[in-house]
Amino acid sequence: MCICISSTAYADRVTSALKKLRKNHTAEARLSLNKVLRKQPKNAGAKYVYALYFLYHYSPVQAQATASLTTTFTNTEIYLDSAYAYVLEALVDYPQTERSSLKSWKKAGIDLTAIEAKKREIDSLAYVIAEGKNSIPGFQSFIDRFPEALQKAQAIEKRNELAYAEASRINTYKSYKKFLDTYPDARQAHEAVKLYDLLLFEFLTQDDDIVSYEKFLEVEPNSPYRGEAERRLFELSTLSHTRQTYYDFIQRYPKSPFVEQAWYWIFSLYKKEDNPIESFLTTYPDFFDKAYIEKRIATQPLAYFPVYNEENEKFGFIDANGKLQIEAKYDSVDTEYFCDGVKDNTMLVYRQNRLGSVDKTGKEITGFGYESIEPLEGELLLVKQEGKVGVWHESGFSVLPVQYEEVDVLNETFLLVKQDGKYGLTNFFGGKVADTEFEEIKNLEDGLIAFKQNGRYAIIRNQRLLFKKFPTLEFLYDSVDWIRQDALKVKIGDYESIINSELQTIVTPVAAQLKPLPNAWIAQYEKYQQLLNNRGKLLADSLDEVRGNNSFYATRRGDFWAIWKTNISPRLKFDYDTVMLLGQDGFAVKKGTVFYGFFAPDAFLKLGNFVKISLLQLEGQQSRRWILVEDKAGAQGLLSAKGQAILPVKYDKILLWTPDLIAVEAGGKWGLMDGNGKQILPLLYSALNYENGFVSTLKNGKFGLLHLERGIDIPPQYERLIKPYTDNSLLFVAAKNGKYGFVTADNEPASEFIFDEINYWQYGVALVKKGDQWQFYQIAEKKYTLKPVDAFEYIRQDDKEIIMRLYANKQYGIVSNTRGIVVDLEYDDLRNVGTKEIPFYLGEKYIDTADVYLIFYIDRDGKKVHKQLFDQQRYDRIVCD
Repeated sequence: MCICISSTAYADRVTSALKKLRKNHTAEARLSLNKVLRKQPKNAGAKYVYALYFLYHYSPVQAQATASLTTTFTNTEIYLDSAYAYVLEALVDYPQTERSSLKSWKKAGIDLTAIEAKKREIDSLAYVIAEGKNSIPGFQSFIDRFPEALQKAQAIEKRNELAYAEASRINTYKSYKKFLDTYPDARQAHEAVKLYDLLLFEFLTQDDDIVSYEKFLEVEPNSPYRGEAERRLFELSTLSHTRQTYYDFIQRYPKSPFVEQAWYWIFSLYKKEDNPIESFLTTYPDFFDKAYIEKRIATQPLAYFPVYNEENEKFGFIDANGKLQIEAKYDSVDTEYFCDGVKDNTMLVYRQNRLGSVDKTGKEITGFGYESIEPLEGELLLVKQEGKVGVWHESGFSVLPVQYEEVDVLNETFLLVKQDGKYGLTNFFGGKVADTEFEEIKNLEDGLIAFKQNGRYAIIRNQRLLFKKFPTLEFLYDSVDWIRQDALKVKIGDYESIINSELQTIVTPVAAQLKPLPNAWIAQYEKYQQLLNNRGKLLADSLDEVRGNNSFYATRRGDFWAIWKTNISPRLKFDYDTVMLLGQDGFAVKKGTVFYGFFAPDAFLKLGNFVKISLLQLEGQQSRRWILVEDKAGAQGLLSAKGQAILPVKYDKILLWTPDLIAVEAGGKWGLMDGNGKQILPLLYSALNYENGFVSTLKNGKFGLLHLERGIDIPPQYERLIKPYTDNSLLFVAAKNGKYGFVTADNEPASEFIFDEINYWQYGVALVKKGDQWQFYQIAEKKYTLKPVDAFEYIRQDDKEIIMRLYANKQYGIVSNTRGIVVDLEYDDLRNVGTKEIPFYLGEKYIDTADVYLIFYIDRDGKKVHKQLFDQQRYDRIVCD
């Protein structure tokens, strides 16, 4: 028999189960629900009530449904999951339910709104559990189990925050990589990527050597730290800052972005080593920009001059040939350029009142906005901005940022910088070498540097500063100074010591003042001296005086002296009254009243009874030497190196001019002897003077002139010193009756004695002064050329050419002794703004009727290459002193 139950009846069973549940008859309610679902598996009402059943077990007290929980999270999560499953099924099945059932359920409070509300309630309860756990698994569990919950986005954010905090706690590239792989869409992913890249870079390059940076660039070619790796690789490869290291870098890393910078350093170091710039491309034919070098070569000897373009009201530069080299595009230039031109490679220019620089090729170097720009060393420029300084390279890249109080070049490897009153070091790439924490840093040459801190010095070799980690310094010394080549004198309290460039001790600390001798040391104590050899070994003690050179040591103890060769053991036999060193090859000793002399290799001579002996020798002529002797009356004589008498001991003074000219004086009169003591001039002259082969004589207040090799002998009959017109001329300038004139080598007059001054102009023509004016005088023809001038000024005066600026009738002009009149006397002002070798003239004419100035640039040949018109205001900016 079949018993049929209507849907309405099942609806009643659902509402009945709900009533039982509300009365806390949970077991009966569950039994009823099971019966309904067995017959109607898609009964939405039963599933809803079943969800309530599990929620009841989650929190039996309805008032606590969303408040404090009495069961563990593990149990409650099971109930919530079951409740959530039935609610979701109820929502699916509800639209298929018959109207009659829906009507019946609604009376009991079961409808779609209630089911949806219950779903939201379960979402909220689950989120409370996740928040209570406050863990990555807790939030992830919520996200996985309740994917449609309104709190999902909040849970994802909190999960990501906890995961990012964990990655930050570990703080390794791996922890951030795990975070990014797990949560690629997290809000923190952008920051995590940056930290991942940084920590990966630091991990892969922690050895800070060339190999690690090469490996990093190989495995991480797209890293944002690629540039830093390439910069550090460049720095490490070229720390010694030599041409060879830069060239090796270029060959090894031809695609590096620092290749151009390496080439520019090669070029600047090549120039710094005084190599001719013209040979650079021969030495380095693979230079990357030959056109740049060729232009540097072409423009190096040129002087540049500012020109004003009236059309665009800008300044540019022309060369001494009038060729426009830098187009007119600057608002202003350094005003000194108008008066002196520009010889250096760097020129200062202004754009919108901001100072910058440009080189002779037209390349802008530093950008604009500086207070000053000046040369530092070589091709380095010191720039100043807001009271701080930095460094640029002339090729156009920054070496040091503008952040220091002072910058200077310490040595070939490091730059000395100052901040907050303290000194530090950087390399030539701006990399920090030593913090700015030292009172002084000084270069000691020979690869050594001294650091001063708290009043004491530490010494370290250059090479130890070429690594990332700064070495530990030992501040041992109160003072440090080079005392001679390969020897440092250091002081510790009252003790002094000598160390070498390898920081090895040569002379152990002594409570004395150490003084250098060639290949030896003197230790000066309060009451005595010691002689130490080059290695600090004691040679002689208890001394009162020490002398020495490369060949001999002489020591005094009490009143007596000992002397010995430096290459033998000390001879401490004190048996001489006096010792005198005579150069590197000899000495003289006095025993009793007699002097003895020694000259290498083995000449020991008895010199005689004298009080003083010295060596007479011209520099660079060691083969010709004499012994100057003096007796107790002060009379001098001359002996040969073999002790033979050359001049008797009777002169007040003996002067060696040349090996064959020796001046002697006795009783206020002078004479002249040759190197063998033979008389050339008797003792009849008030004075003798030697210059360039000529001997000037003075006798009875008159001057004469003598040149033995050329056979010139002009007797003393003129009022002033006689001077040759030229070095090889047979004409001489002499004076009679207060006026100058010309005489020949035979003492024949070549002109009248009518001039107030005579200056050389050219062969056969002199610049002479008569009264207040100057004229050009043709000596042979005895006539004048050109009109008289009021004054002149030399622009160039050498063997190749004489150039003068002339002034006459309030006008200026230029004349050359090789090219004649170069610029006519027609300018109100005229000056050379070029060099003496390549003059370039700035001429000025004032146009009174228009109150303007015409300014002309004129080349070395007198050609007007540029003309400019200036009003008074603009003229005042360029006026020269």
